[in-house]
Amino acid sequence: MDIDRNSRRWVDAYSPEGTLEQWVESMRPYRENVIFRFILASSFAAPLLEPLNHRIFFVHNWGDSRSGKTAALKAALSVWGDPEELITSFNATKVGLERMAGFFNDLPLGIDERQVAGSKQDFIDQLVYMLATGSSKLRGAKTGGLQSMKSWRTIVLTTGEEPLTTMSSQTGVATRAIEICGAPFENENEARKMHEITSQYYGTAGPTFIEKLLQISDYEKMQARLKEIQDKFTVQFPDKLGSHISAVAIVTLADELISEWIFEESSENSLDMGMEILDMLESSQEADVVDKAYEFIKSWLLANSVQFTDDARPPRYGYIENDTYYVFPHILEDELKKHDFSYRKIMRGLGERGLIGVSENKREKQYSVIKKINGKTTRFISFDLSKLNNEEETPPF
Repeated sequence: MDIDRNSRRWVDAYSPEGTLEQWVESMRPYRENVIFRFILASSFAAPLLEPLNHRIFFVHNWGDSRSGKTAALKAALSVWGDPEELITSFNATKVGLERMAGFFNDLPLGIDERQVAGSKQDFIDQLVYMLATGSSKLRGAKTGGLQSMKSWRTIVLTTGEEPLTTMSSQTGVATRAIEICGAPFENENEARKMHEITSQYYGTAGPTFIEKLLQISDYEKMQARLKEIQDKFTVQFPDKLGSHISAVAIVTLADELISEWIFEESSENSLDMGMEILDMLESSQEADVVDKAYEFIKSWLLANSVQFTDDARPPRYGYIENDTYYVFPHILEDELKKHDFSYRKIMRGLGERGLIGVSENKREKQYSVIKKINGKTTRFISFDLSKLNNEEETPPF
């Protein structure tokens, strides 16, 4: 096979070191930690996406430094080969990461150190969308014509000291990311040992797992088991995002398979693992960017209430009347843009949910109201916070 020089190290990285038995016995005790167990199972789940027709998703482990996030990522990549060569970081271009995803194809892509991207949340959001599409962009070749398209169906494993998403990230980004805050090891010493283990034993468990998969003539039974897991999770966690339930379910299924095929032990703890992970994830309401924006706006209004009175320092933000805040549109638009919210999208979302006042003209619905102030007719964005005030009232005793 013809392959360019830069890709040669990835080919060489998919090679074994040590025996399967050594890898299994080294990894076994660490599976007691539910976060480590989930990240490891996610690596095995990647080649299940294609036969089970599941969409691409991210598993992001974040938290304090020195908690072992990188060591856990290396453990996950050691399933397939040398993690030192297979791991990459967020200090890469989107084109470079796209190229890696196309090369790795159905095997997991590991991206370390989200914090190196700094405050470039647009880059992170675009990266999530780009990798989630499963195919490269159509590009011209230097010699003329078009470059060949790359495709992949994978699970992207990422780490960082910060979440992958922010308050202003679009809902579509949040639905594609399983964000787990916590340490995959009980202490720093265990994480240090894992770095040593993954430099000695790797590349044996993945091929064994694939051999087992290839012995399956059809996947109907596996599909049925996946649906059974999903149904159990849906009943247990009705407030969680369907995409998160589906993603955790396929990782749980992978954990059941490796418990039997690789670790040769009972899979009875796999469901408990999935439920613990789901319990850590945000609800569907918390993941909704419109809801996030509404919570932000309410806090901003209450924190800046003086700016809606005659005591306001210039510029005045608007007016208050009977617990309803009337905000000048340009003031609110500037504030939302400062925090990376899409003003038009948020206004439409709030209007459709009845969270702001609306008006209508002959052509379309306006997500604003007209009010006369000091004898002048002006357009405002209105927020009725009287219900909020009533909800927050508590008896003095």
